[in-house]
Amino acid sequence: MSASSVYLRNDTICALATPPGRSAIALIRISGPDSFSIGRRLCAWNKDFPITDRHVYFQHLIDPQSQEIVDEALVTFFKGPHSATGEDVVELSCHGSPVVIRRTLEICHQLGARAAEAGEFTFRAFRAGRIDLVEAEGIATLIESRTGRAQRCALRSLEGDLSKELTALREAIVGVAIEVETLIEFPDDVQDKEIGKDLLPRLGSLLCMLEQLRSRTVSRRVLSEGLYAPLLGRPNVGKSSLFNRLLGRERAIVTPHPGTTRDTVEGTIELAGLPITLVDTAGVRDTVDPIEQLGVGRSLEVLRKAHLVILVGELGNDPDRSETQLLQSLLEREEIPPVLLIANKADVAGAPPDLAVNPWLTAWKDMCARGGRNDLPKMESLTISALHENSAQPILDALSRLAASCMPDETSSPYALTDRQLGRLDQIGIHLHNAAQYPALPLEIVSDELREGLNCLSELDGSGVRPDLFGEIFSQFCIGK
Repeated sequence: MSASSVYLRNDTICALATPPGRSAIALIRISGPDSFSIGRRLCAWNKDFPITDRHVYFQHLIDPQSQEIVDEALVTFFKGPHSATGEDVVELSCHGSPVVIRRTLEICHQLGARAAEAGEFTFRAFRAGRIDLVEAEGIATLIESRTGRAQRCALRSLEGDLSKELTALREAIVGVAIEVETLIEFPDDVQDKEIGKDLLPRLGSLLCMLEQLRSRTVSRRVLSEGLYAPLLGRPNVGKSSLFNRLLGRERAIVTPHPGTTRDTVEGTIELAGLPITLVDTAGVRDTVDPIEQLGVGRSLEVLRKAHLVILVGELGNDPDRSETQLLQSLLEREEIPPVLLIANKADVAGAPPDLAVNPWLTAWKDMCARGGRNDLPKMESLTISALHENSAQPILDALSRLAASCMPDETSSPYALTDRQLGRLDQIGIHLHNAAQYPALPLEIVSDELREGLNCLSELDGSGVRPDLFGEIFSQFCIGK
């Protein structure tokens, strides 16, 4: 049986809905056509015992075969369709002993309940129309949230705010599509009427609606995993000392000998409501040492996936060839990440502080001009000494500002979206952009592009998602949700 077909079954499922391990209370959820029957037998009630919907019963949980008491629990029955999944649901709030949990689930299985797949309860709520797909994925995003910012972004999707915006976008696209179809089907009947007179502005307004929405979205993965921020530069410029200073502990080995760091070392801090993974990297330079070459290769690899970059140099020194290559690697990226330029060793350098990073800025601007890049990234520069205890705070402040620039402003009510959702939004944007090329394009092609945009929108909110995608989407949820 395929992963997607498992989700389409109509049998009874059960799972632990709280995290595994010892706890004061554990919640076990049963959902499906036989859930009330299983709940009755767990409580040793006969079929004639009257059950009150949403009433909490304090009961012993009984093994029907041995009649042994398993636990004391609070048992609640929820009659479908007015339940979390739209089906009959039983919730058992028992003690959080792993033995009690395991034994209770085993009895549920013996009585006919299958172990739920990841996200299967949420899928059944989606299938029953209790929530749409955007709200369903908002649940997973909320569960994964690690910071207040992530939690707030997830709640907006879960509470239906994003769904409302998508509905408004759908209605706007449908309105324009109807006008286009009218022009195609009845060209002679609309010649002397207003239909089609403002078609181009209306197509442009659709694109603006989507672009405004897209500008207020952020990747769920970025919110949960955070931003990746490597420290890059030549050997012995103080990257490891700065790394330790920013973490507030000795995480990387520091010696006066160049090339001490051969592999990447990571540590996480939280800034601007986001986890920031700092990465101490090997110094970038030309070397014949095979181990050091591997370290340099890994440094360039982390640069390619960095969300923001910390370039560390020595105060007053011009960038050498290896550092120039770092700048060139940044320029080769499709989107240049924010950059923090740090001139370290202010305690030993002879150059005045105001010359700290001017050579870097000059080299950067020259390279951008030669490469035809006008999209200079958000950039800040600092002069510090990693030996000073107070050197960390200015860097943290600058990183916080740069991290905030990677995210939509919270006053714009941003949404946290999965990679799947972001991909569908981008596809909608492509189709609307193509449609907006009218009148250079025939109306028939404009109509096709609008129709394809609506298809992508249907996959986004779940109104037209293919059944084979259910497993792909809901298998990313946790078990019991």
